[in-house]
Amino acid sequence: MSDWSQRQATALVPFQLDARGWPLHPHGRTGRTGRNLGKWGENAAADPIVVAGSSQERRVLSASRG
Repeated sequence: MSDWSQRQATALVPFQLDARGWPLHPHGRTGRTGRNLGKWGENAAADPIVVAGSSQERRVLSASRG
C-alpha cells in the first residue's frame, strides 16, 4: 500500500513496517492465525444507534462490542 507513511504519521498507536512494506503489530507476534488475521493495521468501524418513537416515547438502542 502506498500510503503507509501517511498512516504511520497519523496513527494513534505507532507501528513499523516489515521488509515487504507491511505494518508490524506494535506489541510483536500474537500467535493468532486464520481468517482476517493475515495482515495487521488500523480498522475503521462503526456501531449502529437507532432512535425510535417521538416526543416523550423516544427510545435509543445502541450496540456495544463485547
